[in-house]
Amino acid sequence: MKINSKIIITGLILTVFAAIFPVAAEVSFSSYAGGLAGGNWVVNDDSGTDFSIPFKGYAGGQISLGNIAILRGELSIKSKDLTSNDIFKGQDSTLRINELSLTYNKLNEVVTNYFSLFAGNCEGVGSDSSMTRIFGIQKTASHILDTSSGLYGRGLFYYEGVGGSYMAKLHSAPLAGGFSLYFNNEKNDYELKKANLDLRLMCALDLLTIDLAAGAGVPLVNRDKKYEGAFLVIDTVYIHGGASMLLGQNNENSFLVHFGMSDMKPHPDMNGHDFSNDIFSLIVEPRVVIGKTHVRLSFFSLNKNDVDELDYVYDNFGGCLSIYTDSLKSKTSNATLGVNLICSVKDMALLDFVELYQKGETGTIKPNAYVTPFTKIPVFGGEVNLIASFGIIDFMGKFKPDVKASIGYKKTF
Repeated sequence: MKINSKIIITGLILTVFAAIFPVAAEVSFSSYAGGLAGGNWVVNDDSGTDFSIPFKGYAGGQISLGNIAILRGELSIKSKDLTSNDIFKGQDSTLRINELSLTYNKLNEVVTNYFSLFAGNCEGVGSDSSMTRIFGIQKTASHILDTSSGLYGRGLFYYEGVGGSYMAKLHSAPLAGGFSLYFNNEKNDYELKKANLDLRLMCALDLLTIDLAAGAGVPLVNRDKKYEGAFLVIDTVYIHGGASMLLGQNNENSFLVHFGMSDMKPHPDMNGHDFSNDIFSLIVEPRVVIGKTHVRLSFFSLNKNDVDELDYVYDNFGGCLSIYTDSLKSKTSNATLGVNLICSVKDMALLDFVELYQKGETGTIKPNAYVTPFTKIPVFGGEVNLIASFGIIDFMGKFKPDVKASIGYKKTF
């Protein structure tokens, strides 16, 4: 009988947690949940209209055993259309475990050591999860990476699979580094047919915040029959990594870059590589603060998996001018009010644009335009998120309207 590897790592994490639990001097529990639902109305190519009610949400929590260990878990659910009958058959909705992890903390005079076991998509670069957990800083990620599929924004690179990691944070400086060893598949499933080793470096200075990750993956399955019976044959290496850099302070004039690359396979002769839009994501974002008004101009090239999770961006390639203020007074705390002006292209990315530009064929691009006002209001200890999007699909061609409206709520208990 074949035992699912997810069950193995889950059992290991829970077993280690149960062993640590009796020696904890203090136990605390916190949880959080959120979701976003709305209506989409768009004119299709047959001059008809399509209406749907998509939904995505998440729930999670953590158990802290004093300063010894933290057990974290998070799951998400997503449906393309709540009005579809297929949702009751499981054909139009997905339930996913985002993260299950156990972190053991060990302090000495020089560093704080973090030993972790994890399963799922963990410690995303660009999602703020690692930076806020280790350094306790404010979130610095781009506003366009906001998602209702998890507590943090969508990262452009994750450790996907099952494995372990080690991180060390210096006491004398805002610097941390470590490595991760984890297993997944070339298709990012849980058959554990690829071993990965990644290095991680993070720093949080006053005017510079950096999160870097880089590594390589090696298939554990021999695909060449002439090597049958060999103990170890490395015929393919996948390179991956991510980077997030903020130059300046988060609430002042600054410059942000996010980058992510999933498995890229160099050619054996090292004279080329299989580099495509499917494995590459990039965000470049200059930020200006005028009084209490924030102005951010984001240029993005995202793969399809990233776009499917986002709240404000619907296409792969384009730009977003975001103007907002987070200083509106409410009864308990400040509210946020703003607007996104987006021009973007579906099913296109940076490399496609460069190729069309070199050929002089940029006139064939079919851009979409969106005006998206939004507000975030504190309510009952949580936050209500209201989004309305008024779009024009192919505004230089067929000119089709696309209207979206959604309401969401997030709360930490």
